[in-house]
Amino acid sequence: MQEMAPKRVAWNRGPKWKPWLQCLAREMVMNWLDLGVRILTLVLVGVGGWIAIRQLRTRNRAHLFEVYREVFGMIDGVRTERHYLRSINREETFVAENWLDLTKCATDPEWMKHRGLAEKVFRTFDQLGLLVRQGRVPLDAIAPFCVVPILRAWYDLWPYIRAVRRQRRQPSHGWHFENLVYGIVLPGLDQNSGIWEGVREHDFPSTDPDSQRWLNEIRNSRPTDADSSRGYPQRARLWKLGKWG
Repeated sequence: MQEMAPKRVAWNRGPKWKPWLQCLAREMVMNWLDLGVRILTLVLVGVGGWIAIRQLRTRNRAHLFEVYREVFGMIDGVRTERHYLRSINREETFVAENWLDLTKCATDPEWMKHRGLAEKVFRTFDQLGLLVRQGRVPLDAIAPFCVVPILRAWYDLWPYIRAVRRQRRQPSHGWHFENLVYGIVLPGLDQNSGIWEGVREHDFPSTDPDSQRWLNEIRNSRPTDADSSRGYPQRARLWKLGKWG
């Protein structure tokens, strides 16, 4: 009798959809992990950006503090010299003491002293005008604090500046100072808005006729084309503090 081969038992390997379900679960887990990594990356980038902005604003505040301190130091540094200019006759003193005669500088100590005081004030405000024009000093530092010193110094020095320009045939001498007065400060006072709002009423009140007098004299004695260089090629980059300082 022929032996029969043993029957192979077919093992139940489960439904055919189980591998597909496992793949789907694995894919979902990977998608969730990828989403978690993306969220974590965005959080880290956001935190890093926030920290960077905070550091930038802190550094910006420190820079502004130094700028303001330097500007105030420039103005206060010539306080004695400005008081001297207010005490002299602006039309006659530089003529009587021959300030335009540069040959006297080595022989006359009084000439050096008095003319030196005037030149120090002139250079200070000429340099300040350059810094403002090039956007190194914000107008916010000029409007509330420096208007009267700037305009009064120009009023006291203008006859001397005009004489130097004519003698040297150099109409651009002190141009940055002139532009600070006629291109920035006076238009700002007339504008009377933004950072300039209320500055004129505060610095030149109607109850002070003397300040009104020399302010009007500055307006009426604007340098003519013969006494000033109008075509200065450098473009102004004025700086106003915005929301972020």
